[in-house]
Amino acid sequence: EEFLIRSRARVYTLADLENSVITVRDKTPILVKNIATVKLGAALKRGDGSFNEQSGVVATIQKQPNANTLEVTRRIETTLVELKSTLPPDVTIDTKAFQQADFITRAVGNVNRSLVEGGVMVTIILFIFLWNFRTTFISLTAIPLSLITAILAMNYFGLSVNTMTLGGLAIAIGELVDDAIVDVENVFRRLKQNAKLQRPEPIISVIYRASSEIRNSIVFATLIIVLVFLPLFSLSGFEGRMFAPLAFAYVISILASLAVALTVTPVLCYYLLGNSEQLKTDHDSFIVTWLKRHYLKVLNWTLRHPFQIISVSAAMLFLAISVVPLMGREFLPPFNEGSLNININLPPGSSLVESNRIGNIVESNLHKTPEVASTTRRTGRAELDEHAAGVNT
Repeated sequence: EEFLIRSRARVYTLADLENSVITVRDKTPILVKNIATVKLGAALKRGDGSFNEQSGVVATIQKQPNANTLEVTRRIETTLVELKSTLPPDVTIDTKAFQQADFITRAVGNVNRSLVEGGVMVTIILFIFLWNFRTTFISLTAIPLSLITAILAMNYFGLSVNTMTLGGLAIAIGELVDDAIVDVENVFRRLKQNAKLQRPEPIISVIYRASSEIRNSIVFATLIIVLVFLPLFSLSGFEGRMFAPLAFAYVISILASLAVALTVTPVLCYYLLGNSEQLKTDHDSFIVTWLKRHYLKVLNWTLRHPFQIISVSAAMLFLAISVVPLMGREFLPPFNEGSLNININLPPGSSLVESNRIGNIVESNLHKTPEVASTTRRTGRAELDEHAAGVNT
């Protein structure tokens, strides 16, 4: 244990300290020299640290609010590599104890993977339903063109590639082909009808009329989706900084897909579908054929039983509204950064030696867990630390 002795007297020599009165028992003063040895020495350590059960110096670096975490981490690691040459050979520097950059990199990588997986799934599903390589290719061109446009717009407005902007693109990945699919299917259907005529009309005229037929529908549908996300731009504070980039990336990519459907898609239809041999056949994919056959039965049943359909829909709506108040509420879901902070507070008065002993026991037990990659311990505080932490923490 350690005890704090506070004196208001002036001390000039060791004898002054030795003769300082601590308390009085039975009218007899108890002096410091009666219970302790007084001598000159180095300042007492008020803190200690270790890494993987080995003594070490734990340094915590915090970035400025507007600094980029990944860039700061990269520059720190570069500086530490240069510093390593000035240290004794037996001193090692480990920067992987805890880095927020690892969590950011992992999160961005997960969103990137989701973006790629979503694109692959969209490609597969498109081909299964369209069952035509050319129409699938025309529809898929909306994805890279829209994403490139969104990234250029983000760069112009100073937005970085992060989990929120990538999340906006990932959410939009399935909708980027919607406008193009509607346009391609209608053009392909009109071209098939035109190919069966005794006097077919010019292909460019058929494509123009087919695109014009659905132009208002896709424009209005896209604008409605954009309007839904506009309120996110009015959010202030932390919410605005968090969700505005997501909404921006989503809205820009959706508007870009609309522009692609109105400009690039008709041109590709003219060059790739105008003379296609499949214009002379009415063959659909097996899934579309199956859906058409069964959907007709479902549609006939729903039209004959409107009251049941409306009742079930109203009941489901009421149930959903009733469940909402019972659901838990929180601003953000819990994150798994791959690290765990353990705080241990010993009784006040515990010495640094005792705190280190308890800390070593905890570290040793943690390393017995296979999932634990490394441990870092900080006891007390550094010499010039602004935080008044005792050696018992």
